Amino acid sequence: MNEYSAKELLEAVKELVPEFSPTGNCERLSGGNINYVWRIVGKPHNLIAKHAPSHIATNPDVPLSNERIDFEARALSLFTSEGRLQNLATQEIRPPKMIAFDPDRSLLIMEDVGEFTELTKADSHVFSSGKTGERLGQFIGNLHRSTFGDEELRNSFQNRGIQKVRNQLQYRPAHEYADLADKVTEAELKNRSQDLGNRLQQQRGTCLTMGDLWPPSLFVNESADIRLIDWEFVHFGRPLQDVGHFAAHCWMHQHVLENGTGSDWWRSLWTSFWNAYKKAIGTDVDRLFNADEKKNIGIHIGTEILVRAFGPFKEGYVFEPFADDHPVLNEAKHRATEFILKPQSAPDHFNL
Repeated sequence: MNEYSAKELLEAVKELVPEFSPTGNCERLSGGNINYVWRIVGKPHNLIAKHAPSHIATNPDVPLSNERIDFEARALSLFTSEGRLQNLATQEIRPPKMIAFDPDRSLLIMEDVGEFTELTKADSHVFSSGKTGERLGQFIGNLHRSTFGDEELRNSFQNRGIQKVRNQLQYRPAHEYADLADKVTEAELKNRSQDLGNRLQQQRGTCLTMGDLWPPSLFVNESADIRLIDWEFVHFGRPLQDVGHFAAHCWMHQHVLENGTGSDWWRSLWTSFWNAYKKAIGTDVDRLFNADEKKNIGIHIGTEILVRAFGPFKEGYVFEPFADDHPVLNEAKHRATEFILKPQSAPDHFNL
């Protein structure tokens, strides 16, 4: 099934959540690329329904295993009152609560976090970048530290399909997105990015990663409480896949707002996140961020910038208004190339 009709969706929800009574329409939500998502208005509370087709929802020509929604449901169950990671979930920061899951339909029903605001839409004069970054960094740091080397989670969260797609769309073609005039430099960029992509697929991973730590996955309120949505990329992988991902998106947002008040907000968000993350992992910093992690995190940052600036994920994001030869994108290409080719000693030195 490619997409449920409103009637089919309501019938499925009635079967899975019999205590729910719809009182309004099924609202198709925008913002996501790979799934179909709806808000269903009703009592006692509104619901969010997510269906994972066997392809990218916005691009049916790109196949994608719908096992991703099984992984998301499995991840959400870790944070329930009986889950392995229940102590990480607080009112201040947690994933949405899972209401029901039907693996045969690839349909996940969750609580609606609509009273929260997506991070990209948060008013920088009202929402605290410092407190938000601190809470997020502490949560992700605790997630990585508490799951480090956990064999049970490693066996349960080998999300290979998502890793394969990320390699195909991000790491392998990064040099093509950069399109550098200096072909020697382009070849080195190709070697580094493709090597990381291959190794991330082949290695066993070190800890559980959220996998899609970017602003549209973060919903906040004025008290800096956070709801962290979209766990279908969850994977027993490498810390760089969360920390580097968030760093890349903080840099992109502050870059397009350079010299504006919003630029400082995103820079502060990253600094607060990274400082809280380091504090949370504490004495495990040398295990989680060993020499290889420090070397390769910049490659993830650079390739993520390139795929958002020149690749298939440019549409609908911060760089969409700019032509490929615009100075904003020229600088993005320059910084992305630096991240990939000039390994930093640690994220402290990224100067985002």
